[in-house]
Amino acid sequence: MKLTVAKALEIPSVSECKVIGGKNGLSRPVDSVNSFDAPDVVSWLKPNELVLTTGYVFNSNPDLLLKLVDELAAKGCAGLGIKSETIPDSVIRLADSANLPLLRIPEQFSLADIMTPLLRELVARHKQNENFDKNTQLLSRIISGNPSDFEIFTQEAKSLGLSRNSGYMCILLKLFGHGGKIGRSQLLLHTEQTVCHLGIGNSICGWVHSDMILILENKNQINENQINAKAFRLSEELDEFILEQYPGIKHSIGIGNHHLGIDQITRSFSEASKAIHIGNCMETGKRMFSFKEMEAISLLQYSPPEVLEDYVFRCLSPLLVHDQTHNTELVRTLDVFLHSLLRPAETARALGIHRNTVHFRLNCIKDILENDLIESAYLFRLQLALYAMKLLGKT
Repeated sequence: MKLTVAKALEIPSVSECKVIGGKNGLSRPVDSVNSFDAPDVVSWLKPNELVLTTGYVFNSNPDLLLKLVDELAAKGCAGLGIKSETIPDSVIRLADSANLPLLRIPEQFSLADIMTPLLRELVARHKQNENFDKNTQLLSRIISGNPSDFEIFTQEAKSLGLSRNSGYMCILLKLFGHGGKIGRSQLLLHTEQTVCHLGIGNSICGWVHSDMILILENKNQINENQINAKAFRLSEELDEFILEQYPGIKHSIGIGNHHLGIDQITRSFSEASKAIHIGNCMETGKRMFSFKEMEAISLLQYSPPEVLEDYVFRCLSPLLVHDQTHNTELVRTLDVFLHSLLRPAETARALGIHRNTVHFRLNCIKDILENDLIESAYLFRLQLALYAMKLLGKT
């Protein structure tokens, strides 16, 4: 994340400086900081450099300060910090017109008092960016799933503090449509803070294209149910944050299974990705999907489409034909009824219809299928056929 002049002014000591000109340029990035007392140093300065001076050399020649501000703006510098109580209005006007931030350094501060915390922040951000680049490389290899990359992947994972024999699970946030409008840095920061709050331990988080990938390390081998519960809570927090901060952004969150060994990270990521795909095919209206809950359904993906189509036809064709001929919703009613654990009142609420209507439709379904919908094995066949139909995209 780039340091801007505005962000620099939030750093202790630097925050004591007063912006007296060029306020519209506070979004300028700061890549480095420099100081001088001689007026002929402009050729040594770099773009995005925040320049500090005591201003002593300009006291007897204000025109030199005008020239300096003009040259700094032309050079693309981040701004000018000057330790002087009297700065000519002409200089302030020029800084305003050039959108070059002009900062007054308090008299009691030395240039080192301002420069030292700035340099410390720049170094910290540089290290953070290096880690971000390493995270991105590692996460890209996870997505590729390329076995030839495994040795490199292992070394990169170790360099980020991940242990070979820990337990791991992945969470995948996938954005759709206008996901580019989301504040990625803000989302990463919120996720990292939530990880710390939940006491999950070590984690790697980063963006690859429009996906945010989170690797959770279970270094202390805590109970699998506990780490699953924490992963689900983290996903809920992430979902709520997106809904609150970025309403209208369509997203899905997939949670992979917990596996032992660094070589299983890619597997957990693949499961998180499959959970999103299957969950969206199921059209449940949910945004969070756990592979653990969908593992049985995922087995259907290994069946050829023609096998699934034949199974759907054998189990549901009487209802499908009736719906198409009479413009009814018996298949949908059956689906919701099974998801509602065979409770007509819950089915009515989910469909937004009267309970008597549900009973009428269920009686129709029983008559058409010639089955009383009591035997568990038969209900399982119907549920499996409904899942297959959704995977085939025939809902």
